[in-house]
Amino acid sequence: MTGKDAAQINDHDPGGKEQIFAFLVTASARDLQEYIHNIPVDTFSYRYQHARTALDVRVSEDNLKAAADILRSAEITERLTGSLNRLTWGLLMLTAGLLVFEIIHTFYH
Repeated sequence: MTGKDAAQINDHDPGGKEQIFAFLVTASARDLQEYIHNIPVDTFSYRYQHARTALDVRVSEDNLKAAADILRSAEITERLTGSLNRLTWGLLMLTAGLLVFEIIHTFYH
């Protein structure tokens, strides 16, 4: 159900309020925003408050998921940075060894 469809549900119809509340619990943030913009004027006050609360909760949940993804990405980046640091030190040691080898090879042969 879209936000526009939910906004057209009559509260006084049997099961109307239950349908609206079910929509508010399961709708995406975009559908909730569409619902808010299509609420009939006569029921605007309480339906708007319920929709705003549902939208605030949905946005908070989405932000929490995004923060968890960012944290997971930061942990991966930290591990990869450590690996890159170890590889860089290994390359430095290899380069120093090759430099010493070349100096010895140049002057003693």
